[in-house]
Amino acid sequence: MRGRLGIALVGAVLCGALSCRQADSVVVVSITAPGLSSIDQLRALMSNGATTSTKSFPEQRPVTPLAFSPDVTFAVVVPHGRTGTLDIAVDGLFAGAVVGNGAGRAILNPGGRTDVSMTLAPGPTSCGNGHLDAGEQCDDGDRFSGDGCDFRCQLEAGGGGVGGGAGRGEAGGGGAGGTGGAGAERGGASGTATGGVAGPGGAGGAPISATGGTGGAGAGASGGTPGTGGAGRGGSGAGPATGGAPGTGGMAATGGMAATGGMAATGGRPGTGGMPGTGGMAGTGGMPGTGGMPGTGGMPGTGGAAGTAGRGGAGGAGGGPIDPALEVWYRFDDGSGTSAADGSGKGRTGTLVSVSPGAATFSPTAEVGSGAVDLTGQGTTGGGYVLIPGSLGALAPDAITIACWVNLRTIAAEARVFDFGVDANTSLFLTPRHTGLLPLGSGDVIEFQIMRGALSQQSILSASAYPGGGWHHLAVVLRGGAPYTGSLYVDGALAGMNTNMTLHAADLGVTINNWLGRSTSSASDPFLDGLLDDFRLYSRALADGEIAALYQGGTTSR
Repeated sequence: MRGRLGIALVGAVLCGALSCRQADSVVVVSITAPGLSSIDQLRALMSNGATTSTKSFPEQRPVTPLAFSPDVTFAVVVPHGRTGTLDIAVDGLFAGAVVGNGAGRAILNPGGRTDVSMTLAPGPTSCGNGHLDAGEQCDDGDRFSGDGCDFRCQLEAGGGGVGGGAGRGEAGGGGAGGTGGAGAERGGASGTATGGVAGPGGAGGAPISATGGTGGAGAGASGGTPGTGGAGRGGSGAGPATGGAPGTGGMAATGGMAATGGMAATGGRPGTGGMPGTGGMAGTGGMPGTGGMPGTGGMPGTGGAAGTAGRGGAGGAGGGPIDPALEVWYRFDDGSGTSAADGSGKGRTGTLVSVSPGAATFSPTAEVGSGAVDLTGQGTTGGGYVLIPGSLGALAPDAITIACWVNLRTIAAEARVFDFGVDANTSLFLTPRHTGLLPLGSGDVIEFQIMRGALSQQSILSASAYPGGGWHHLAVVLRGGAPYTGSLYVDGALAGMNTNMTLHAADLGVTINNWLGRSTSSASDPFLDGLLDDFRLYSRALADGEIAALYQGGTTSR
């Protein structure tokens, strides 16, 4: 699995002015676009070995096109510890469509700066379309390096040939057989460059042989063996969609607490023994009211009236209705096992998953109710997480509110409170500590981000770092429509906002990874190390006062 390169791409050129760390590498990219006057955004696809990242500059598409005078310059900041080369493929966009393309390579200089210049050619490039075109040695369907076929669709030294795009027959007709990839550029010393394997042909496609690689210098190095043409095969029809499991019945609303019965009436003046007071009637709606205590009998004596009977206790009020927009509610009061009951009444039971050497267990250390979930993260090697069933776009396609209590043992950079996604480039997540934003110095801020492939990433950032120490309530609110304002809350108060957001959960497609405590980029981001409590997901935007009320519902933090 590819790792994700946690880099920052900002509209500035001097590392000193941006307060980057001493070992960070800064690559300053200058782009010219002769004859292309309508470019309003630049998309950079970057590779450092097998680790990749995609960023847009500016992040939000502006109202007017970028001013090339004669160039546009931005800085790519690569975190410390990264060495080698940074391969950068750039698309010039206008209203989301690709109108220009270019590519360049920089040698990283830890703690220093490297300059790269490139000129955009008109239109999109054929590299990355999955088919071998003129001038390409390979095409694996992307423009990233580190996988045998680099960002310019040339074979990487030492790698075998990568097959051209397989002729995968669409429904109704096969394509031509995919061309096999070329062999390695050169054989290793005394080695043989192996030809690439041909992609499978479409229905009826003629097999096409791959060209063998050129033999490298050295004793006995021979040319690569030609790859075999792909066998013709038709595309298969899509299988039937599996029906959804029937929804479980809603959970009953909890009744109000039973009212205590009335106190017993004291006996009257001395007289004959009073009759015992009648017990209280059961309370309506809630739990049955406790019966009143019987009246104390009057003391014996002459002509005394009987003691008045005690009144029955009033019944408790019934529990209030659950918000119909509450789609998932994990109170984590389950105590044991691996199932987290869904208090929303919609049957979306969560599953606790342990990845050794970490674990996911229930804990009595809670902020709300009697329990929480304890996720013991062990960096990127293991930990625990909670799996939520379904797809986020089906639960809350437009407006959404996600809220949760968090108590961290370790505030690890890029660990996730929640992450709903398809892969490392298409997801919606919240991290208590994001470290890649240079204008804020150390860059340690809380970040919410929603990103849809390589096309767009939209973030909400806190003005200050995660407070640390004990329980804290975090909430994110995305409103409906577009553009809209997204809001981030910490302990019931507004902590950050983005007034020009357009993406919603429905834009992500079917999210197959719906996790609490784990990242969809788990190869490069650590598991969360701490406790979570009272996780809620609503299919509407909660108001400021409602977020504050959720915070006030905690028990130990105020």
